[in-house]
Amino acid sequence: MGDDVVAQGVDPARATLLEAGGTNAVGRMLGLLGDEWTLLILQHSMWGLRRYGQFMAAIPISNAVLTSRLALLTREGLFDRHVYQHNPPRAEYRPTARSRSLWTVLLAIWDWERQWVPEHAQRLPVMRHAACGADFAPVVGCAACGEAVALRDVGAEWGPSGSWERSVPAAATRRRSEVEGGGVQSGMFPDTMAIFGNRWSSALIGAAFRGVSRFSEFEASLGAPPTLIADRLRVFQAIGVLQPVDNLGRSDWMQYRLTAKGRAFFPVVLLTLQWADRWYHAPEGPALAMTHRACGAALTAVLQCDQCERQLAGADVVVADDHPDPLMAGSEHIDAAAIEDVLMEHPDVREVAVIGAPADPAGETPVAFVVGADGLTVEALMEFVATRLPPARRPTVVELIDSLPRTSVGKVLKRDLRAPYWAGHDRSTT
Repeated sequence: MGDDVVAQGVDPARATLLEAGGTNAVGRMLGLLGDEWTLLILQHSMWGLRRYGQFMAAIPISNAVLTSRLALLTREGLFDRHVYQHNPPRAEYRPTARSRSLWTVLLAIWDWERQWVPEHAQRLPVMRHAACGADFAPVVGCAACGEAVALRDVGAEWGPSGSWERSVPAAATRRRSEVEGGGVQSGMFPDTMAIFGNRWSSALIGAAFRGVSRFSEFEASLGAPPTLIADRLRVFQAIGVLQPVDNLGRSDWMQYRLTAKGRAFFPVVLLTLQWADRWYHAPEGPALAMTHRACGAALTAVLQCDQCERQLAGADVVVADDHPDPLMAGSEHIDAAAIEDVLMEHPDVREVAVIGAPADPAGETPVAFVVGADGLTVEALMEFVATRLPPARRPTVVELIDSLPRTSVGKVLKRDLRAPYWAGHDRSTT
């Protein structure tokens, strides 16, 4: 075992050492990520959300559930809790190396939903590869030979700590309910949540990729109650990732096969398993041994740009900006994010977005949209920023609103905020 392992798993930069004979890396990963709320929180964290109020505003989640998930993610080393204000106490939840390394998983989810789930409430944003400047789709490749990797190209065998029993999470997760969600559709990644947002769902789809196809085999492999297996199979048929196949006309021989949509989910499964192997180490060895049949090497999956064929790096993947022009006041560039940070220091401010509105001559002036607590006034905010920002950098207009418009992945739609201000002007708001 190398120096990158710590027994308690409290260091987010090192792998967690698991107990011998206990739940393996796959089971630990499913127990953590096989939860709708956890995935939603991590997803929004990738888009820049850090504070409790921001998560509450962006996700249809109860206070109790958010508090418990943030505590779990901090305990597991995916968030670093940083207190930025003591009276009243306020904290940020900053992503660590452990959570940032999930970017490949979230990118694979985005691509799968974009291709296979057209029913999104809002259009998914365009991803751009900064290295080549092209809008792209990620392709799974083999780090050893550089060739693309498909499901049929991968050989997988149980490793020293691998078995069905050790790969299923020990604890059950209560599924997200309409009561918890307030009856609100999250609009994020709906089919991914159906597959991966529940521990038993995750385990079942993993079994399907390993070749399990009959009801009795799912039941025996996972050790799950028959009613739960039946429910998950119904859900997977409804979203089109599994299809029943009548075997010799016998109902007891019914098989459930992956569809094209189901097989296309393989990159998400592969990258998540790889993440688990990186961050959770059993003393006996890894849970799974995967090889790339084409070159015979142990498989380390990487993501490549389908346009330039180069390997992707997290820093090179950007959301195509909906408004690329800078906020300018005369010849001075004004950092909207810096103004937002100052406003977020106010104890009654929950969310902020700053845009540039047209100002003469041919410049812009900062306008702030603020979601705040009851009783917050524009006058109080103006007095607050007057002591913290020079006159040229203060917002000239502050609008108090109930919520910020967001895309289906939580990115603030600043173009919607700009539109009324730029109507009739030559400059585009899209």
